[in-house]
Amino acid sequence: MQRYLREYGTRKCEANAVVTTPDAARDLVREAIELIVGDALTRFAEKRRVVEARYAELLEQTKLSGLLTHVVESDDEEDN
Repeated sequence: MQRYLREYGTRKCEANAVVTTPDAARDLVREAIELIVGDALTRFAEKRRVVEARYAELLEQTKLSGLLTHVVESDDEEDN
């Protein structure tokens, strides 16, 4: 193992572990992030709701909602 680490490095070894165990890797990364930022989903849920409501108001006020829907739908048709 020491020879492998010297030859390929610690990051290669860590990358191999991540690739071979994606569920455990995802949990590890989530836990590390939550240690730093806490439960951001809960903390920012109300802020997100307020921003989404304001965005919806702006779309309605500017009448852009229909136009944006049309653009997205036309792009979806081109993809098919």
